[in-house]
Amino acid sequence: MNIKNFTFLVSFTFSVLLSQTISFEKNSTKLTTIPLAEMEIPETLEPPVGGRMGDFHTPELVGSFTSPSSKTPMDVAWDGTYYYVSHGGSSDYIYRYDEQFNQVDFQFVNIDSRGLVQHPVDGKLYMKNYYSEGFYRLNTDPFDGTAEYLFNLSGSSSQAMFTFSADGQYILTHQSGSLKKYDFSTGQLIESLTLNNVFYNGIANTGNYLLTFSGGNNYTISAHDEQGNYIGDIIFPTVVNSPYGTPSYANGLCFTTSGMTWSAWDIDDGFITTPGCTDPYADNFDASANEDDGSCAGYPNNGSYSLSFDGVDDYTSLDWSDQL
Repeated sequence: MNIKNFTFLVSFTFSVLLSQTISFEKNSTKLTTIPLAEMEIPETLEPPVGGRMGDFHTPELVGSFTSPSSKTPMDVAWDGTYYYVSHGGSSDYIYRYDEQFNQVDFQFVNIDSRGLVQHPVDGKLYMKNYYSEGFYRLNTDPFDGTAEYLFNLSGSSSQAMFTFSADGQYILTHQSGSLKKYDFSTGQLIESLTLNNVFYNGIANTGNYLLTFSGGNNYTISAHDEQGNYIGDIIFPTVVNSPYGTPSYANGLCFTTSGMTWSAWDIDDGFITTPGCTDPYADNFDASANEDDGSCAGYPNNGSYSLSFDGVDDYTSLDWSDQL
C-alpha cells in the first residue's frame, strides 16, 4: 500500500463500516471522530499508464569473435566462467570462450541446437533440440559433450528458439512472432501469445524484457514484456539480422551475429533514464518519467485532518474493539 495515500484509504474503508472515520487531531495524540457527512472524499483516482517505455540507449560494441564452425550460429550462453557458443543445422561442436572472447576448448554435442541458455535461478545451461523439440540440460562440470534429456516441448515448432522467463518458472519458445510458454519443471504448454512485427526465431531475456529481431529493418531489435506487449525498439549501428542467433543475451551483454561473426553489445539495460515523479496519485505526476526521483508531492487529504509519515520509525496503533 502506498503510505502516502493512507489518509484516503483509511477514511474510505472505515467510513463504509462505521459511517465515521478516525484520524489524528492537529497537534494532539487524541483520537477524534468526524461524521461521514462532513468529510471530503476525493473522487476515485485511476492511475494512468506511467513511465515512457520506448527510449533506449544506442548499443555500444564491446567485442567480437568469429566461430570456427561452418554451421548456423544459434546462441551464446554464460555459466559464470565461460561463454558457450552453439550451432545448428545438424549436431555440432559447442565452443567455449573466456570473458575476453578467447577460445578455450570445444566438445562435440549430439544435439542440433535451437538455443543454449543459462537458467536464471539454478545457473545451469539448457538446450533445445531441433528433433522432436527435445529439451536438455548440458553438462558443464565436467564439460564433456554430454547432456541430460528432460522432456519434449510438445506443440513447439522444431525451428523455434527459446529463452526463460525472468523468474525461471517458464520456458519461452519463439518462432516468427509466435511465443509459447511452457512449465519449466514439466514441459507442459501453458499459454500461447503473439508478438507483433517480429520476424525470424531468435529470442533472449534481459531480465527486464524480451529481445527479438524486428522486421522493420536490418538494424533493429524489438523489446516486449513477457505478456507480449511491445515496449520499443533498440537501433544498432550495424546490421544485426539473423534467422536464429540474433539476439542472444549472456553475462549482461547482447550478442548478435552476422555470418559467422558474433558481436557483443552493451545495451546498458536498454532504457534511457528519465527522472521525475512516477506516482500517479501525486499532483506532480510525470507520465514521461521512468525513474522516481523522490519529488512526488501534493497528495489529497480529508480537509483538516491527515496522517503524515517521514519514513523513519513510522507506525500507529488503533484499537477498534469498542467500535465493532
